Amino acid sequence: MKWANKSLEELEEVYWEEIAPEFRDDGYDPTTEYPSYQWLVEHGYRGFRYPFSGQQNSHNMTLAGFFADHVGLSSPSGSTFEWQGDHQATHDALNQYLESLAQSGLSQTTIETYQYELSTLLRLYQEEHGHVDIVSIADEGPSSLRDHWEPILSDLDRELGSRESKQKYALRLKAFYDLFYDDNNPFATLLSEVEWTDHDVSDPGNLDVSQVAGIYHSTASLDEQLVVLLTAGCGLSTSDCATLRTDRVQFTDLDEGLDEVGFYIEGRANSLVPIEKNVEAIKRRLNEHSYVFESHEAGRTHVTTETVRRWFKAAARRAGVSLRGDTPTPRDARKFFGNVQDDSPILAALQTAAAFYSGGEEDD
Repeated sequence: MKWANKSLEELEEVYWEEIAPEFRDDGYDPTTEYPSYQWLVEHGYRGFRYPFSGQQNSHNMTLAGFFADHVGLSSPSGSTFEWQGDHQATHDALNQYLESLAQSGLSQTTIETYQYELSTLLRLYQEEHGHVDIVSIADEGPSSLRDHWEPILSDLDRELGSRESKQKYALRLKAFYDLFYDDNNPFATLLSEVEWTDHDVSDPGNLDVSQVAGIYHSTASLDEQLVVLLTAGCGLSTSDCATLRTDRVQFTDLDEGLDEVGFYIEGRANSLVPIEKNVEAIKRRLNEHSYVFESHEAGRTHVTTETVRRWFKAAARRAGVSLRGDTPTPRDARKFFGNVQDDSPILAALQTAAAFYSGGEEDD
């Protein structure tokens, strides 16, 4: 059956003629509530989700939206959780996964624990990618899922203490993705390659002023310099950096006596940072481009989050800076910004870097 080509009316007909009778046989009322995705999978209707997911979604609605708005049914349990972000398809899939656990007899306390674990992973995903669409990548293939989740597992390794805790969180996510694959779940392959570490969670492993100064001093390109400024100095996430438009970056004169000029991000509080090197090169980039980090790849307007991470980590490695034995990431720089109550320590860190810097302006 070619699910992706079916109209809403045809899908509703399939529901009433084929799915509803089986759903009723399992003790549910198909006229008032709809089946969870887990139920659909277990009863041979995995493909029923395809017309509402990924690139196949020609109806501009989620599976839950189809059942609720088109067919007029209620959610399986009537209960929902508060998830990060605004991607309804992801929220629906997570809620349906938790509902399947409830139907299997797990206690509410256990389900709430699982919800917290998934919510933590979703938060890390949003911090990295700027959105919470973890559903579409399951339809895009194994490489997409790996590319999107690999840096998140690295962040999870840094955030939690014991190997057991990290493994538990990751296995919960694997179980969620089991819903999308008959077998050969690519997340399981990725998980088998992760080397978790133990560390003391009482040590947050935060960057300090001298480390930020060292990283900034060690930048070897305009891209690296801007990434450090935008993450540690302006508090932007990896995704925000990758997608930052040049018209949001505003130059201004400084009165602190540290540097002559600086810039800030329009609409973002406490984002003023001084610029003491490559000033003209930065101004040219802002004047000549639409994005701060434009991509040279065909079909792309700006760089990927992985490129931003690579630039930051390259500067951190040159500086010899590590946190818990690992190379810091842009997320650590953003945490540094968040831990600072005002912008003077950031200015001091960059001033320290400027004192060490002996190079001139970049030509490009």
